[in-house]
Amino acid sequence: MIASVVAILIIIKILVMATGKNRWQGVTSAVYGNQRITGFVFAILAIIVFYYLTLEMTIVQIMAASAFMALIMGLGFISFGKDFMTFVNKMYKKKIPGLIWIISLVWVILSVWTLYVVFF
Repeated sequence: MIASVVAILIIIKILVMATGKNRWQGVTSAVYGNQRITGFVFAILAIIVFYYLTLEMTIVQIMAASAFMALIMGLGFISFGKDFMTFVNKMYKKKIPGLIWIISLVWVILSVWTLYVVFF
């Protein structure tokens, strides 16, 4: 079910962008324009999706799939290399927000869990 929803959303996004890249800007503005609501919704969805993934996959499989998606996303960022580096350099000059530390802690927990399963 999760994969079906993701597949449909991807196809819709690509079709909308193919008919005019500015058409997707409204969606982007709506999603990222209200950080509190969007952050809360994303966090709840992440927990729900993770729960259902763990019913069907091991943590090792989930992390491997995460690696694949990170590489695909990285390829997308490469096409905007110069602009992306300007953004990254700007972010490095700022204090790291608390939310980023929480997300980092989640990644550390998932990583330790994965290594435990792989090696023990």
